[in-house]
Amino acid sequence: CSVLDSARRSLVRAARLALCLLGTAFIFPAGAAPITWTNTSGGAWNVAANWNPNSVPGSSDDAFITNNGTYTVILNVSPTISSFTLGGVSGLQTLTNNSQTLSLSHASAVNTNGVLGMNNGVLNGLGSLNISGQVHWNGGSSGSGFSVTVQSNAALNIESSVTLSGVLTNLGTVNWLASNVSLNTNAPATGTFWNQAGALFDIQCDQ
Repeated sequence: CSVLDSARRSLVRAARLALCLLGTAFIFPAGAAPITWTNTSGGAWNVAANWNPNSVPGSSDDAFITNNGTYTVILNVSPTISSFTLGGVSGLQTLTNNSQTLSLSHASAVNTNGVLGMNNGVLNGLGSLNISGQVHWNGGSSGSGFSVTVQSNAALNIESSVTLSGVLTNLGTVNWLASNVSLNTNAPATGTFWNQAGALFDIQCDQ
C-alpha cells in the first residue's frame, strides 16, 4: 500500500510540475530566434521570403546579413529591431538605408566584409554600432545617445551633411569628403566626436 501511495504522490508531483512549466511558457514567452538573410541576389528588407525563417525582423529579433556573396539589401522600411550583424566571411554584403530610420535596442556590428550605406538614413535607439568594415554616410543622422565606434582598419566616409546626436569614437579612419558635420549637444543629445590616438580624421573638402 505504501508503494502504491508513493507512486501516486510521484505522479501528482509530475503532473503539477508539468502544469507549472506549461503555465510558465505562457507567462514568459521564449525570445524570437535569429532571422538570417538568405537571398544572395539581394532585394528589399520587407520581403519575408528573403529571410529565414520567412519573417521580416521585428522588435525582438536579431537580423543577420552574413551569408557569403556580393549583394545589396535595400532597407525600404523603418524597422525597430533588437540588433543587426552585417558582413560574412567572403564577398561584400551591403545594407543600403534610403531615408529610413533603423532603430536598434542592442549592440550591432558591421563586420569586415560589410558595407553600410546611409543615404539620408537615421540610426536610432538604445543600441550602438561597431564598425569593422565600411560605412558610407551620405547624409542623415544618429539619434540622441546612439554611439558609433569605428575600429582600427575600418573606414567611415562622410559624403553629405551628417548630424551626430550621440558619440562617435574613431579608432580607424574617418574621411570627411563633403558637406557639413554637425554635433548636436542639445539635451538629451550627446553629440561628440572622439578621435583616438593613432586614428585618422582626414578632411578632404573645404568645409
